[in-house]
Amino acid sequence: MWELIGIRGGMSIYAGWLTAATALNSITAFKVAGMSDSQEYSLSNMFEGLMFMDEEAWGITLLSMLVVIYGGLTYYVSNPLYDLVYNYVLSGIYWNVLNDPSKAPYADLISAMPILLGLHFGIVTVPMTAISIIDMGDAALSLAPGLLNNIS
Repeated sequence: MWELIGIRGGMSIYAGWLTAATALNSITAFKVAGMSDSQEYSLSNMFEGLMFMDEEAWGITLLSMLVVIYGGLTYYVSNPLYDLVYNYVLSGIYWNVLNDPSKAPYADLISAMPILLGLHFGIVTVPMTAISIIDMGDAALSLAPGLLNNIS
């Protein structure tokens, strides 16, 4: 039991943070490589052709793609704790943008974050948690007859 909590729980949180950090740090890498609204941060113009959307729209697109990635991986490995990390990431980004006056120009991001968080929580987190609890209950029931036979 402690292995399940310690190893799977800890590794689930670690994998969730690793996925979020990799995706979000790619935004910085693309910005430095030239995918920027202003070219003052750019080291080269490698990604200048991809700027048919502004930086904020690319950020919202990436966060939307992460909803699908986290949802798919959560379903595939049946691990709602991994998915809960993304809820925390979305909440943190929303809180940071909402409460920092220097980020006031990000009106589209401010309006998109509650939608992304609500969709992710309602479509992925709640159903996957319910499925995992039901699966754990079925596994416990399938072990129960063997445990009862060993007792008597």
